[in-house]
Order: sequence, then structure tokens, then C-alpha cells
Amino acid sequence: MRNSSKSTTLRVIDYCLGDKDNPVGALGVAVASEYVEVSTELRIDGRPYTLTRSLTHGKLGKVAINGEEVPATGFSDWILRELGWPNLHVPLGLNPATATQLTPPPFRNTLRHTYRNEDSWIRFANKEQEFTRRAVISQLLDFARARSGNAQREFKLARARRHLDEAQAVEREVRQSTVQAVTAITESLQLPSARTSEQVARARQEVRAKLDSVRQQRQQLTAEIQSIDGGSASDATGPVDHNSALTREYSEPTSRVKLATDEVMALTQVREEHQHSARTVNADIGRME
Repeated sequence: MRNSSKSTTLRVIDYCLGDKDNPVGALGVAVASEYVEVSTELRIDGRPYTLTRSLTHGKLGKVAINGEEVPATGFSDWILRELGWPNLHVPLGLNPATATQLTPPPFRNTLRHTYRNEDSWIRFANKEQEFTRRAVISQLLDFARARSGNAQREFKLARARRHLDEAQAVEREVRQSTVQAVTAITESLQLPSARTSEQVARARQEVRAKLDSVRQQRQQLTAEIQSIDGGSASDATGPVDHNSALTREYSEPTSRVKLATDEVMALTQVREEHQHSARTVNADIGRME
């Protein structure tokens, strides 16, 4: 029967069931401008509920359930819980292995599949994603939990593999940058190329050996200078000529000591950073495996 407000009644019920559209888009201009609120009543397992939507500003995004307001975005979780239907997350795409995230098919997707309103099918059927349609059909046929569980396992496995690939790429980058840094230091110290931890350890031992040799030379020169200074203090006949060659000989090993010390510290820091990076990457790989 025409002009009996059947479509308007269905739109009001649909709006009370969590439609997130604005009143004009959901109900039409005539209803949105004429009324301040709309409501519908329903029973779930014999329990009565009154769902109310206010058409005034400030309350447009809320649904009042027996007088208690909840966001329209959270209505789906509430009614699925009350109905005892599974509120599951499915991969966002047809292939779980290539999906980038999980998404919950809301109650309204299932609701629209039970509509007897031709207009609702025309408006949404050709726009609904195939993975959402499959999730709804699984829910209506009561095997959503099993199918969703398999899809989630496949999704999580694919995501873990992607994370493993990323961790391995980071490991390769760390190894490459570490080799470059160690190579630059060993070349500046004129040491054999070091590409493994054992080679770095051997290079460090060689640097320490050279450093010890320089320190020993410094101690000898210091002792000679102190001996000369002592002889000058005890000599009463006159001042002793300053040995400029000895001063030059003393300054050279001093600068070499400082250079060797700086290079040892740099090499040690690079080795520690490499070990820390290696431990981090190995831990990520172990967790992914």
C-alpha cells in the first residue's frame, strides 16, 4: 500500500539501531525538521528495550538505551553482546595473508542483509566489500567463529613473517654499517681488515699492544726529563743548556699516545654498539620464530 509511511518507519527503526548518518540523510528533511526525537521498542530474549535517537544538536551521535546514552559507534558492540552473536574481527581484505589489519563487521552489516526494504539493497549491496559480505554470511550460517579463527591465524602468521623480514633487513643494515665503520677505523690505524667480532678483538689487542709500547716510551722519556731537571737543580756552576731535540722527541710520543687512545676508544665504542645491535636483532628474530 502506497503512502502508508512504511519506508519512513523502516528508516526510523534503522536510525535507532545505530545508524551514524545525520538525521536528514537517514530520515529525510520532512522527518528531521518535524520531530525532536524518534524511538523504537524491541525485546531481546524477553527483555524490553527502548531505543531513542535525539534529533537535536549535541546528542546526534548517541543512542539512548532505556534512557542510558551510548555513542552510536559503540551500539554495535552492545547489541551483539545482548544478542549473544560473535563480535569477531576479520582481515580487512579477501586474502588474509595480504591484509594489513583486522576489522569488526558491525551489527548493521548483518541487519541490512535481513531488510525487506528494496531501497536498502539498492543503496548498499553494490557498495559492500566482498570480505564483509562473506563475514556476514558466515555469521548468519553460524560458522563465523571457526572461519574467523582460521583467517586470523593466517593473518597473524603473515604479519609475523613480514615483521621477521623487516627485522632481518635491519640486521643486514646493522651488519653493513658496522663493517663500514670498523673498516674505516682499521684503515686509519693501518690494521688488517676486521669483519667479524673475532677480528675486531684481535685488532683491539694489537692497538692495545701499540698503546702499551707508546706508554712505555713516554715513561722512559719522562724519567730522562726528570733526571735532567734534577741535575740542573743540583748544579751550582750555572744553568744547563735546554735540549730542544729531547723536547721534540717527547712531544711526538705524547701526540701519538693521545691519537692511539682516541682511536682505541672509538674502536671500543663501535664494537659495543655492534654487539648491542646484534643482540637486539637476534632477540627480534628469536621472538618472530
